[in-house]
Amino acid sequence: MKKALVFLAVLSISLTASGQTNPSYLETLQQAGGYKKSDTTGLPHFLYEPPTNGRLQDVKTYFKLDSIAGDGNEISKILNIMYWIHDNIRHDGSNYALSDFNAIDLYHYHKATGKGINCRHLAIALNGMYLSMGWKSRYVTCLPKDENDQDCHVINCVWVDSLQKWIWLDPTFAAYVKDENGNFLSINEVRERLIDGRPLVLNEDANWNNQNKQTKEEYLMKYMAKNLYWLQVPVYSIFNPESRYRNNVNVYVSLLPNGYTRSNMDNMGTITYNDDYFWQKPE
Repeated sequence: MKKALVFLAVLSISLTASGQTNPSYLETLQQAGGYKKSDTTGLPHFLYEPPTNGRLQDVKTYFKLDSIAGDGNEISKILNIMYWIHDNIRHDGSNYALSDFNAIDLYHYHKATGKGINCRHLAIALNGMYLSMGWKSRYVTCLPKDENDQDCHVINCVWVDSLQKWIWLDPTFAAYVKDENGNFLSINEVRERLIDGRPLVLNEDANWNNQNKQTKEEYLMKYMAKNLYWLQVPVYSIFNPESRYRNNVNVYVSLLPNGYTRSNMDNMGTITYNDDYFWQKPE
């Protein structure tokens, strides 16, 4: 997880020693196999911790999330909370926070040390806030095709009842994505549009740490095109999902394009090629 897009190497097509051209990250994504509607019998059932649980009630109370969310509609409340965490917890992709991985402890860690936290921990913190407000939410690890590439990115998706769909939210860059008609897009829809070349609109105020403005070309067409080759989510979307101090009972589901294999398939949790299962409506 890198500090910022400004530190990424140039991602355009480059020449190899033999004179051949390497495909850009976008071309690599466009060449990925499609998904397939395979049998999902026996696959894990996704669960979301209810906001009535005491530890999520603590999150809502501690951060005064009703006040942060404001009095607007569902979408504006979701965005207001994302902006708050973006503005109040600094991102540092090179730092692994020495705290437990929940919204309160991660916030305390940042305020006590002045250090930023990586994109995974930002997404975990935001996920807990959304769950505490009663929204079904997940943090999604977005990964590249090249298993030697150790950079990935973690963002959020939230189920919006008024839209009956998941939407893309990225607290690291205060980013969300719409289509040409102003409709909010899901992670899967962004990936599909990158593959088939349909329009994508990044919010104008997307930025890194309120310092570096992000553009559609750098953020979506390059960085996220690289990191949307395959995806992984926890089965249990809960408070403190990856505790470093308590027993971690979480398991993961990986969504791969058809035909894609890696050397560490046994360490990827449950593997599916069925995007309908992976992005199913939460119960």
